[in-house]
Amino acid sequence: MSVFLQVCITALFLPLTVNGDRSSSPACAKPFDKMTACNLICNMIQDSDANNAMKMLQTKLQDLIAAIKNPSPLQPGSLSRPSSCKEHFEKHKWTKSQVYPLVFGSQYVPVYCHMGDFGCGDGGWTLAMKIDGRKLKFIVINKQSSSLYSLLADGKYRATSLGRSKWKKLIGSQSSLQANCNKEGFNAVGSSRRSSRARIGIIGNNEKDCASTDSRIGFGTGGSTDDKITCGNYAIKGYTSDNGEKHVKAMGYILVQ
Repeated sequence: MSVFLQVCITALFLPLTVNGDRSSSPACAKPFDKMTACNLICNMIQDSDANNAMKMLQTKLQDLIAAIKNPSPLQPGSLSRPSSCKEHFEKHKWTKSQVYPLVFGSQYVPVYCHMGDFGCGDGGWTLAMKIDGRKLKFIVINKQSSSLYSLLADGKYRATSLGRSKWKKLIGSQSSLQANCNKEGFNAVGSSRRSSRARIGIIGNNEKDCASTDSRIGFGTGGSTDDKITCGNYAIKGYTSDNGEKHVKAMGYILVQ
């Protein structure tokens, strides 16, 4: 069954760049139709509350990993209980972000739910994936799909129309991307074997095609020129990279609704 899936991705980017800078990030972007781009926090460096919140989230995630290894069996009559944070929010109007028991198959699994509008839109958000970073930004992608897995697993390209500037704002002023190609979305891959690729993100090229892409921003990324950056921003030196050579490694969080 296909449903309307919202994917909210946050990148905590640590500037480990060649000739990178540490200037404050640009002003928050205004929301726009269906594809909503937002800076949840415009200057993470000065925002101690955000740092504390992310430290708390990290602790919660570690606790959840231990709890998930020993899930509780379902009791009779419990199958109607929520199976997602979104359902918890809509059914019970619970607005506190905390661990909630969700039904998966024949058992309860404790899941940390982000409740309310914290930058991605109102509702209950379920953490779907964590990718190994340190500056907080969010963008939201609306896509028709039964799950995040179904958007990625078959390797087929599924386009989005967020725009290169929105992807670059995930990283801020130190981001760099080549001027051409700008193929974005799910499973964005250049046509040559050695080209840049991204499970979720955008790729760039100096030529006016997507054959030999040499730059990318996103999650689950790779490429022959620097295959060690699996989440973040890579841009080759020269070749129209708009902010020079970059090697930005990152930690990313992907939430779904």
